[in-house]
Amino acid sequence: MTVRAIDAAMSMVKDVSTIAMAYGLVRQSFADLSRKSAYGDGRFGEGAYGGTPSGLEVLLVRVATLCRLLPRDRTLTATDQRRYGLVAVTGALVYLVAFLVSLLASTITI
Repeated sequence: MTVRAIDAAMSMVKDVSTIAMAYGLVRQSFADLSRKSAYGDGRFGEGAYGGTPSGLEVLLVRVATLCRLLPRDRTLTATDQRRYGLVAVTGALVYLVAFLVSLLASTITI
């Protein structure tokens, strides 16, 4: 294999791993956004910002539900949270390996 072919293959692997990382993080973020917060649970753990979600938060959660990023009940199970966390971490590790292989291929000339 040439260096150019290895670099192209690793670029595709990086793209797939980036999508895997983003998918896991986006699903968890929408689940956190849809969670109801108690009154007094403010931005920094105190204050009167809690209670009801804002209009933008409601809209984003509806869009996420329509796109099937969230289930209809708008909560992720513990298994889902572990799975998507694992997807994000695995995507990061695959990206790191692809980066290292690409770096080694560019330094070694055949």
